[in-house]
Amino acid sequence: MNEYPYLYLDGIYLKRSRGGEAGNPAIAVAAGANSKGYRKNPAVAEAAREDKDSWRGFLRYLKGRGLKGVRLVISDKSPGLIGNQESERF
Repeated sequence: MNEYPYLYLDGIYLKRSRGGEAGNPAIAVAAGANSKGYRKNPAVAEAAREDKDSWRGFLRYLKGRGLKGVRLVISDKSPGLIGNQESERF
């Protein structure tokens, strides 16, 4: 994974039916912009919901894949991201 000085994070909910069971899983999405302004989507992952533990796991996953050089994280006001110590360690 490359360096992304600008990282956009958001969670979306999808409707899903699997094996006769319906549910609305959260999807964590990361979109990064490199230093030249080109945008890429470094990762998309299913999460149980947009809570602190789900975002922490997603951010660790991004770091494990080699994400580095993040200078600014942009997101909505997701309670799971506000005050999340993991987002401060890029």
